[in-house]
Amino acid sequence: MTTAVQKYTGETITEDQFNELVQTMNVAVLTMSQRSSFLYFYAKSLGLDPMTKPFDIIPGQSGKLIIYANRACSDQLRKLHKLNIEEKYSGPLLVGSEERKDTWIVKVRISNPDGRFEDHIGAVGIEGLSGESMSNAIMKCYTKASRRGTIAFCGLGMLDETEVSSIPGVVVDSPNPNAPPVPVSKPKMLDSRPLPAAAPPAKL
Repeated sequence: MTTAVQKYTGETITEDQFNELVQTMNVAVLTMSQRSSFLYFYAKSLGLDPMTKPFDIIPGQSGKLIIYANRACSDQLRKLHKLNIEEKYSGPLLVGSEERKDTWIVKVRISNPDGRFEDHIGAVGIEGLSGESMSNAIMKCYTKASRRGTIAFCGLGMLDETEVSSIPGVVVDSPNPNAPPVPVSKPKMLDSRPLPAAAPPAKL
């Protein structure tokens, strides 16, 4: 028999569900209402605006549902932590002294006001590309480096939107920056009191 450890929208998350979330972040173990509320409060815990839908979900192996960070997430993290992104290199991939004409890489340095910095790389295949296709590939490469770097710099151990788009069979819709925000209802609570932070089960 499982032990209740957390309540969200009136449905109790069991010890089994809690352990699965902590170990794998597989939200398939939650009901739809639990999932919506979990994503809402997960975003709030990171200082993000949950109404902008900073996380999306894709199907993984063995029926799992995996959370990934989209553009809204990386943009908000960059603003929240006042991150600066500086391009350090953009050009063909260099392997020793050999220049690979089929791969373009972008190296960026991400830093915060405290002086901490990390270097991150994005790479895309460019073989056979030219003109606008080549331009789009280079822009995508910069986006991959900056967004993935932002997610890693902030310590989020999850995929980001640019990585998900490279997974076979997965389609990621590019958000329209001119589109009005889609209203999202705040998950219903049992009462008006703030939801307490989840605590580890008393017995494992």
